[in-house]
Amino acid sequence: MSILDKNISYFPSTAETKKGVSVNLLTLLQSSRHEARIILLRSEIDPAKQKKLKDNLPCFTVAGLFSQRSDAGLITPSGLAAVDLDSAEDYDVLLLLHELKKIPSIAYAGLSCRGKRLFAIIPFLDPTQYARHYERLIRSFEDIGLPMGDTCHKTISQPRYVSFNAPETCFFNHTARPYHLLAPEKIYHPIKTNAISSPCHNPATNRHFVFSLAEAQKWVTETTGYSLIDGQKHNYIFWLSYALRKNGLNETAVYNTIYTNILSADQIRSNAISGGIAHANANGNAMSNLSENTIQPSPKQNISLIEPLASKPSIVINSFSEASALFLQTGQFILDNGDSFSDNIDLPDPEFERPELKPAT
Repeated sequence: MSILDKNISYFPSTAETKKGVSVNLLTLLQSSRHEARIILLRSEIDPAKQKKLKDNLPCFTVAGLFSQRSDAGLITPSGLAAVDLDSAEDYDVLLLLHELKKIPSIAYAGLSCRGKRLFAIIPFLDPTQYARHYERLIRSFEDIGLPMGDTCHKTISQPRYVSFNAPETCFFNHTARPYHLLAPEKIYHPIKTNAISSPCHNPATNRHFVFSLAEAQKWVTETTGYSLIDGQKHNYIFWLSYALRKNGLNETAVYNTIYTNILSADQIRSNAISGGIAHANANGNAMSNLSENTIQPSPKQNISLIEPLASKPSIVINSFSEASALFLQTGQFILDNGDSFSDNIDLPDPEFERPELKPAT
């Protein structure tokens, strides 16, 4: 039985959101029903006419069967996701199509309706975690040099236009291995009192402001992806210490704030706090663009803040001195959490093999 043998919703056009009918995805992918319309579309050289032909094509929702085309209208998930490989247009598309066969999680790949790009269909291990699977899938394609470009299918109800492919312009893998990786789940650790704050001084403005521990915790989770869960605690405390010191708390106050409100001293490796403090000290201990009552949440507005780890491959190092040096050069690091590395470390997927890429002619 094929992993593509699933019922999904088929709509007469993208303008129609409530006139979907149930069709079998595998049958649709193998059908020549739309061959004439796709050939006409691909042969049209006028961009405006081509767009009009494309906009009138039927569409289908790879991710499942829907009562109406909206996330709330999902009836039955297919456990599948569509991927638009817009970057394929820059390369020899047929060679790239052949190379994609090396990735065991791809159940189908073929030319999109215009014939310039590729799209793929990938099964997810846990359909209930569609958004987290898809977010991590974006990273897997980036790691092999094939950014999606268009990540619209991260929305589960997103439709895609029908296409037509002969055997030489597509492939099927009916026993594709479900994609198992998930993006880190963002978990906010509640503080133990309703109002923990410290008066701090921002030298850039020569003004005092009230600094909230909750804001620092939110910044750490949103910016680095770390949470106070097993396997991430050390890195979370490091960056929380960094944020507290960076925004004006003295070193003693950083220790006291964490020991009183987050974890006790015997629950924290000693160099987690000291390392975060040292890293803040090395980069200046006050944000020049900090407003009076908020933590700066965006890593792009201050070069000393870490960028989200999902944006690039992680590098394993073994000491805070190495961490500081590497961070200043690249904006990223992963710290060894003891004798073995945490399962939560976000490394490139070894099953996504980098394809041979030949520029388009």
